Amino acid sequence: MSAAVPDGDLATLIEDAVTDKIARLEAQRLGASRTPRRTVGESDTAAVKRAVRERDGDRCAYVDEYGRRCTERNHLQFQHRVPHGFGGDRSVPNIARP
Repeated sequence: MSAAVPDGDLATLIEDAVTDKIARLEAQRLGASRTPRRTVGESDTAAVKRAVRERDGDRCAYVDEYGRRCTERNHLQFQHRVPHGFGGDRSVPNIARP
């Protein structure tokens, strides 16, 4: 790390390590990547997750009967609106984050 931080500032080293770890976790859990390899048309799971995250603004997509949208951003999961067993596919319109 001496090439990246020549003065050896501990705060800078820790910040770089935490930033790198967060990027790796997002790539693993959410399919986030700076240089995605596939597009949604190729039906890659990570590409579909990226597209759903962008579509929903990285938050829950639930809207109540009064038109208020849920503000939750943590512990969200990807769910099929129509399950595979009932003919659902892996397309972006069929994935929700309730």
